[in-house]
Amino acid sequence: FSTVMQKSISDSHASTESQRESLAKQSQQLEETVTNTSSHIQQQTETLFQRTSERVEQVITDTNRKLEEILRDQSARLQGNSDRVDQQMQQLDKDLERQLKNSIESLGTQLTSLSTHFAAEYESFMDMLTRFANALKRIEGAQ
Repeated sequence: FSTVMQKSISDSHASTESQRESLAKQSQQLEETVTNTSSHIQQQTETLFQRTSERVEQVITDTNRKLEEILRDQSARLQGNSDRVDQQMQQLDKDLERQLKNSIESLGTQLTSLSTHFAAEYESFMDMLTRFANALKRIEGAQ
């Protein structure tokens, strides 16, 4: 019985030793797998971070370019509007000047006409007044 027991213990010891070696090997493989996976994840994370950074930089560059384009366009439009307002103000100034000149000329013409008419009426009135005065003197002289 002792030999059987010893044989069983020896077999058990050999089996345990085999399992320990197998576990050590599997543990080493697991450690390598975890290390490789960790390294791969780190590389993937760095790659993703780099790509994301590059994309963000591209978006910022594109956005800045577009904003500059919009700013130039708006500036050109404002300049165009400013030029049109200047032209309109110059035209309005010319039109007002022409209208004022025409109004003054018309007023001068009307005043000249009125003065001529007044002078003609005054002369006629004076002639009539002179005749009346002369007639009155003749009437007084006859009395």
